[in-house]
Amino acid sequence: MTRIVIEGANKKLQIDLLYDQLEKNDREVTKFYFPRYTTSPAGKFFCELLSGTYGDFENSSPYLASLPDTLDRVAAREEIAKATAYCRIGLFDRYTPSSMASQGARISDSVERAQFIRSLEILEYDELKIPAPTLVIYLAISTVFAEPVAQTYRELARTRSNWRIIECMRDGKLRTPENIHQEVWRHVSKHLDSNDITL
Repeated sequence: MTRIVIEGANKKLQIDLLYDQLEKNDREVTKFYFPRYTTSPAGKFFCELLSGTYGDFENSSPYLASLPDTLDRVAAREEIAKATAYCRIGLFDRYTPSSMASQGARISDSVERAQFIRSLEILEYDELKIPAPTLVIYLAISTVFAEPVAQTYRELARTRSNWRIIECMRDGKLRTPENIHQEVWRHVSKHLDSNDITL
């Protein structure tokens, strides 16, 4: 299965547009959304942690704070594997890269941050066998509140060959969803078979 992960601004809308485009091309495609707050025990547990049910979770170590998300993805492995039997393409709204960026951004030291991110990749992709992304697209839009996270996403994109950044702002204005989708499609289509691709 070709696994396309979309992170960042208005990711759900872009996943929906990409899904429609792929169906237009008669591609067998499915969608996954993480965290699964309401559909899995792991996701519900994560939601309880975020709400403070079990104490000050948000200020815990990134190594600990990333584990509920990891657990949710581990629990979804079978669902992803089953989808592989009938779908050649999976679209993921948030995935391991989300934890890499959001938790990594909490570590100010660049060396320690890189160590954390690499340890998470090894844990999820190598040890726990969570399927790694084929392509990660980061939809970038800078805001003061999210700046450390945005910087970490950009850092990840610079250091990983399967990541792409799409700038959602142009000349100080937000690009239209359709215009952004065209750029998303250009990246995604390179990872698909050449047969029956319609622009």
